[in-house]
Amino acid sequence: MEILVLGNTASGLYVIGLETDMVELLALSGASTGVTNWREHRTVLIQLFRGPSNNRQLIAEARMQDVIAQPTLIPPLQDGDVVHIETQTRQRLTFMQIVRNISSVATLVFLAERLANAVR
Repeated sequence: MEILVLGNTASGLYVIGLETDMVELLALSGASTGVTNWREHRTVLIQLFRGPSNNRQLIAEARMQDVIAQPTLIPPLQDGDVVHIETQTRQRLTFMQIVRNISSVATLVFLAERLANAVR
């Protein structure tokens, strides 16, 4: 069967066996699991669309880590399905960013206190 994979991976048309499940397709397409360095956190979202090309419907949606842990979250693949893989990256705060933010707040508090005292 033919499955179209779109997203941040090796997008393309994959010809796979009838027994291939979503986890195997993700491995074939080179989808990232979301593991990265300590400064970033990635969430990989899997969406399965099905239907005629002019009216595809979203059949299932789940995070990759959930699909790997429980493959039945996504129904069995069918010929002509479209799989969209979306990676969302969020930066984690570093120590220096926290210090800068605290410093900015402290400066604003100090300035507000000075202005309040000057008005009296």
